[in-house]
Amino acid sequence: SVGFLAKRYGIQIPSRKMSPRQKKELEEKERLLRINAQAAEHFKRALEKPGTGKKARQFLDKRQMTPEITGRFLLGYAPKSWTDIIQHFSRQGTAVEDLEKAGLVVANKGRHYDRFRDRIIFPILDVHGKVVGFGGRCLDDSLPKYLNSPETPVYHKSKTLYGLHAAKEACRRSGSAFIVEGYFDLLALQCKGIQNVVATLGTALTRQHVRVMKGYAKQMILVFDSDEAGIKAAKRSLTVFMEEKVDARILVLPEGTDPDSYIQEVGADRFIKAAESAEAAMPFLETSAIEQHGLSLEGKVRVVDALKGPLGSLADSVSRSVYIRDLAERLDID
Repeated sequence: SVGFLAKRYGIQIPSRKMSPRQKKELEEKERLLRINAQAAEHFKRALEKPGTGKKARQFLDKRQMTPEITGRFLLGYAPKSWTDIIQHFSRQGTAVEDLEKAGLVVANKGRHYDRFRDRIIFPILDVHGKVVGFGGRCLDDSLPKYLNSPETPVYHKSKTLYGLHAAKEACRRSGSAFIVEGYFDLLALQCKGIQNVVATLGTALTRQHVRVMKGYAKQMILVFDSDEAGIKAAKRSLTVFMEEKVDARILVLPEGTDPDSYIQEVGADRFIKAAESAEAAMPFLETSAIEQHGLSLEGKVRVVDALKGPLGSLADSVSRSVYIRDLAERLDID
């Protein structure tokens, strides 16, 4: 925005008269961003503390996280306490209601307690590098394995992509972006030097996500888990890409792997080589539908039915007729 650019370059611009409500909203957002920044710093210190953060540091070592990446992404640790963050902020006189608005604290039957307890903390930064929310991963097999901040006045899941602040320049340089699902998928790629990568964090990829990414990359490569849920998520996302006229491709990983385990196993060069042969959206959807339904008479009907939506969402009529002809040939129908 103009305000952000002016602030960045030290230029004073006259602000238009804000209504009292707008002024109040802006002040609240700035207050919540301050709280988030301080909370991220507190979690980071807890991770570095010899006793408190030992188990969390061992967990990160096991996941092959480098100190450089841990530092760059401000990883932290929320101690095993019901009121650690509440106590930290009460010493500074911060109202517990503001902590609740920031999503750091949960209210239950009139009492407040910390949302994140005994978890690795992943601060979620916006494109300008401001901490807008948090994700937490437990250190054992407890459920839920991952816990994210709720929607707040500064954090909107449908618009925010994890890691974009660190990836945007690499996306611009290469003209492409890898899109993964989870924190560790993204961090594993970053550890291996692949910087043009963002993550959707368990939410379905939205039109806003795609529109944000269009500002940084012309081509997007989905790298989702090779299990059924991952393939399903990829299929859903591809329709959004096609409607937005984006060159989307999908990198199908070997069975039983996810982006994190795959790159640890094969390294960056082989990962990039595999990405070069990633399939375009429509051929991928065609192949998936044929594999799922087969080429019996009944199967062909189902394939056509499954692909009506994706074909209809192709914004370009030339592409649409090319793919319809291709599908007709593959199914041996008129």
